[in-house]
Amino acid sequence: MKKRKVLVGLILLFLSLTSIFVIEKKRLYISKAGDDFEKTITYKDKTYQYNEELLTFLVMGVYTWDKDRETIGTYTDTPDGKMLEGEADANFLCVLNPQENLIRIISLNRNSMVDIDFYNEDGVYLVREQAQLALQHGFGQDKEQGSVLQMEAVQRLMMGIPVHGHVAVDMRVVEQMNHAVGGVCVTVLENLPEADSEFVQGKELRLTDNQAFWYVKYRDCTSYASADRRLQRDIQFLQGFLEASKGKMREDWLFPYHLYKECGEHVYTNLATDRILMLLMMVKDYDMENIQFYSLPGETKMGEEYEEFYVDEEKLTEMILDIFYEEE
Repeated sequence: MKKRKVLVGLILLFLSLTSIFVIEKKRLYISKAGDDFEKTITYKDKTYQYNEELLTFLVMGVYTWDKDRETIGTYTDTPDGKMLEGEADANFLCVLNPQENLIRIISLNRNSMVDIDFYNEDGVYLVREQAQLALQHGFGQDKEQGSVLQMEAVQRLMMGIPVHGHVAVDMRVVEQMNHAVGGVCVTVLENLPEADSEFVQGKELRLTDNQAFWYVKYRDCTSYASADRRLQRDIQFLQGFLEASKGKMREDWLFPYHLYKECGEHVYTNLATDRILMLLMMVKDYDMENIQFYSLPGETKMGEEYEEFYVDEEKLTEMILDIFYEEE
């Protein structure tokens, strides 16, 4: 009798979620576009129309530090309402195309030069100037404002494309992600003895939880283009995690949602629970061949003090048209 009740409950849950998806499907498509967004673009004598069926989400990995700059902080608000300083060092645009059953993930270089909004400690707006993308998040007075500011900076970089939601995570969540799938397997991309003696280029590892954190976090700031190389490790870890997650989702398609709930205060998102569940329903049968990875085209140059990444505007335009638009 108990098993029957559980089965009936699962069926009712599925039916209720399905009805929500049908009734409120348009809610998923409510988005915020940047100021320079254009639905119709003419490029090289061809006209392109923005694909209204796309769902685009910004996922941010935020590094936070305690005041002594030596220990990792957590992505939470302090009692006075101020957030521990945090830069959005990892930025991924996840673009879901329900028509093609395809997810495209665009990794954004943290040093991408873009106009960001500067605020003082009291939250008073000062000026908009060009700086590294990662810096924008730290000017928010709390997690919500920091995430919105970061999203808007990303949109300025990406021709104002609409974003349907954002998720920001403290990078300590990497440990929980790794643990949840029993360890992500990687072939180490570069020698990183300062982070872990086992991080030897070419070595195959099933990462421990602590190793997973340092594999995606560590970089030698004195080594040129270290942020570029770390981004490649971030992508590698994400690919490995997604591959390992598929097995978990075959056992329980709500696995990502359970992991999200476990991460608790280390995650901030403007997505409601029903929206997350509906998205999981849409992608629960996707395999790795349904997921494609992209990186911003451009090059890293040394600025006056720090490294700066400048996008190739022509190649970026072509990539955006390919992913977000359809030729008329």
